[in-house]
Order: sequence, then C-alpha cells, then structure tokens
Amino acid sequence: MPTKITALTREQRLKIMATLTAAQVQALGEFTRFTILSRFHTRHYLHNTDWVFQGVQVDPWYHMAHAHRGTNLYCDCGRRLKNQFILKSRRTGQVLMLGSAHFAQHAAIPYQVVREIQQGLNAINLYVDRVLVAYQRGQRFPHALYERVVQQHGFAGREQSVFYQRCNLFDQVDLPLLADDVARLRRLLRPDKPRLSPAEKQERYQATLTNWEELAQLVRAFQLRLSQLNLTPQARHRIMINARNYALHRRQNKYYCLDRNEAATLTLTKLRAQVELKLQEISFYAQVTVQHPDQQVEKLHQRAVQMLNKHGRKLVRSRQFGVAEAQTLLA
Repeated sequence: MPTKITALTREQRLKIMATLTAAQVQALGEFTRFTILSRFHTRHYLHNTDWVFQGVQVDPWYHMAHAHRGTNLYCDCGRRLKNQFILKSRRTGQVLMLGSAHFAQHAAIPYQVVREIQQGLNAINLYVDRVLVAYQRGQRFPHALYERVVQQHGFAGREQSVFYQRCNLFDQVDLPLLADDVARLRRLLRPDKPRLSPAEKQERYQATLTNWEELAQLVRAFQLRLSQLNLTPQARHRIMINARNYALHRRQNKYYCLDRNEAATLTLTKLRAQVELKLQEISFYAQVTVQHPDQQVEKLHQRAVQMLNKHGRKLVRSRQFGVAEAQTLLA
C-alpha cells in the first residue's frame, strides 16, 4: 500500500469516470454518501454548535456539468453542489442546505470544525480516486473471495459496518477493492480469528448505532410529513401507534427506544434488536403509503423501499388491522 496518495486532477478523473457505467457512477455516489453519514454520526462534528446534522445528499453526476443526468443540488446561496449537507438549528428550527465550504459563512460553525469536516471529505475523495486508478489499471471486485466470506458468515455481526456496505455495494457493480480492503476481507476467512480488540468492538457498536440513527431519521421524516397533511390529530396518533405496534408485534420484549441518547446506553445485542424494530416500522410506513398522491410522501416511500432493500428486506403486504386502518386514514 503506498504511503503517499496523490489526488487525481480534474481531467484525469473525468477521463476515468467516462469509462464507468451509470450504475458504477451511482455506486461511487452512494459510497460517498454513507461514508459521510458515518463520519458525522461517529465523530459528532457539530456537537458543540447550534446545528444538528440532518443528512447529506450526493450528486454522482456532478462531474458531467451541462450533460447532467439527474437533479442538481444547490447551496442556499445558489451554488451548485456535489455534496449537499442538511443542517437544522437547535434554537430556531431553521433548516439550511449547504456545501461544506459555506458552513462557517452561513451557519457560523467554527473554523476548526469546518477544517476537520473538510479533512474528512478529502480523505473520502482520495479513496474514490484510488478506486478509479485501480479500475483504470484493470482491477475488478474479488467476487470469489467475497462469496467465500459470505458463505462462511465472516460478516456476522458486521452487517452494519461501513466496510460491509462498501463490499456489498462494489460487488454489485464490479468496482475494485483496494489492497488493504482485500487483505481485510481475507482475514475474515481465518477460522482462528483472534478476539476483537476494544477498538474493533467500539467500531462495530458505532456502526450499529449509526444504522439505527439513519433508520430513526426516516421514521421521523414520515411522522413529520403526516403531521403536515390534512389529517386530524387523532388520525395521526393512530397511525403512529399502529406503526409502533406493528414493529413490536410478536416480540416478547416490548421495549421501544425513543432517541439516540437512550440507544447509546444499550448493549450491542439490544441495539441490534432496536435496528430490527426500526426496519419493521419503516416497512409499515412503506406499506401504507403505496401510491399515495402526495409527492413528498411518495419520495419517502421510495426511500423506505430502498432502505429495506439495502438491509435485505422485501416490502411485504400485511393484513394486520393496524396496516388496513392506517391505509384508510391516509386515503
């Protein structure tokens, strides 16, 4: 592994990107998005500021300029963005959509914090450049090795980690893994793997907590949009209660985690159970919003289906009373 990594020039990057398929370009954008999410959730960049990190959107086609395929992303100042960060004020509730370069200017975030965020983004961009260089040299994803690891359950307990998500994503579009990642993949085949170090245990825990936060954020987005529709307070309350009961159905332990601070006190096993509850809750909202006429609800429905697919779940059609009642209330 080289000790010094040199970033590609814009021309070099564009030349390689032009050889990728649309699915590969999308995959690099998704990799960037979930890696940024992981960094923000684990490093708590905005902990001592007035702002709460609400999420990030990534434009995988940013490099195409005028031949742009998808929807452009913009900073609140009007500048087109590759990465659009969504921040919400703890004090006023104001929501900003910014590029990282404008954190200090528009949100008064301290320079040191902005610098740390920029360093994280630079590290992600350098990783993408290394993947592009490897692809240009003819390297592709090690499918056989990955399949052996999966068959031997080498990712057991690591399903929510950034490493697993990266492998799963790159496997689907045949993007190469870097040498250190291939070595890490090989280590998962060892039958006599040493016990996890405290740092590895903490990494696994943080990955699961980050995953729970992302799922909880989507549930809150559904609840927020429902509160903005022409529903009675009683109807909104019934839908939320039905969603929670649907998640808790057939579970002996009826404990339901309400917020991140509470989730962060749980053991890894209990936290994984809460992840499963959130997936069930998202499945409920996805079922009851099928073909809903509201555009924002439709977008949330699509995000829910994508989230379920990401976790290996399919959108089921339940006949439970709570699902039918929610569909009636939303009709």
